[in-house]
Amino acid sequence: MMVISENDLYLASRQNISNRTKAEFPQLVTIGDQECYSENGNLVQYDAFVLYAREDQEFVDRVVEKMEGEYGMKLCLKERDFIAGLPFEHQAVTELISNRCRFVLPIFSPNFLNSEDNKFVVNFSEALGIERGCRKIVPCLYQQCDLPKSVRYYTRLDFTRQNPYWDFWDKMKKSLADPSAPPSERMSKLDALTTESNPEKKDLAQSSPNGDISEKSKYSSKLVPPICPKPNINGELKENKVPQDEAVPQELQTTRETKHWLKKMWKKSKKKSTDKQKVKVLAF
Repeated sequence: MMVISENDLYLASRQNISNRTKAEFPQLVTIGDQECYSENGNLVQYDAFVLYAREDQEFVDRVVEKMEGEYGMKLCLKERDFIAGLPFEHQAVTELISNRCRFVLPIFSPNFLNSEDNKFVVNFSEALGIERGCRKIVPCLYQQCDLPKSVRYYTRLDFTRQNPYWDFWDKMKKSLADPSAPPSERMSKLDALTTESNPEKKDLAQSSPNGDISEKSKYSSKLVPPICPKPNINGELKENKVPQDEAVPQELQTTRETKHWLKKMWKKSKKKSTDKQKVKVLAF
């Protein structure tokens, strides 16, 4: 017969309270979590967790400026976003990457490989992606270095090899885009950001409900042939004007002129064929 002491009962009750507290009050890791949780009771979801060496801060600032400033993405940086006083930093990082970061963006450089913490997070992210069968890590090569063997097999963003046929920042944006969102939704978000930064495109998009040039503007510059003047009784050329009350649309006028011209040419060709027959009869 098993005897349960008061101490065991006390520890069990504390464990139940702790589990209930975690369920009711999730652990806040970032400054954004505090603001978001106070507003709607949810935690922030990030597009990517940026992993880098402090010596590469200048390049990381450009990444943040491009991805967040121009493309409206949400990145998580440990030095910028983590609140102070977290008891286990590694546990907070792994939990954040597992549940609330779509991708991990490691900025590879010689300084990056000198950090054992960075290597640990990369290995954890690779194992997580293999376990879930999804793309989890998006390697970015900032400076030439000896990449880990497992990372060499990944396609990567190579900042050291600029190419005129593709844009590095645009490729990073598309690599970090939400793969679960429909293509139309992804493109609408990107188009909205591009339209806001391009006033001319915004005005053009407003010209039609579909964002294209309206039918009226397409054909506004189409030239209609002028009405041919006709001679009056005195032999003077006088413009054949139509009364304002009986005005005919320009498209209808063009159609009538075409029919008139075809009829005239048909009569002319018929007259020529008749003259040829007469010549043959006389010759015979």
